[in-house]
Amino acid sequence: MLAALSDMALGWASRARSVRQDIVQESTSEAMRRADVEYIKRGVDDFRVDVRMQGQKVTA
Repeated sequence: MLAALSDMALGWASRARSVRQDIVQESTSEAMRRADVEYIKRGVDDFRVDVRMQGQKVTA
């Protein structure tokens, strides 16, 4: 009886640890995706500025 209760407690603790690790991994990958999107946005904004500057040079 004691062994069964011990096994259940260890199994539950192991599952809880696994869930926490999954949450940390998912949040880390989400943060990386957001950082990548922000990097792409900045690149697009820089490109737009360059295009505007070229347009102004052509107009002048």
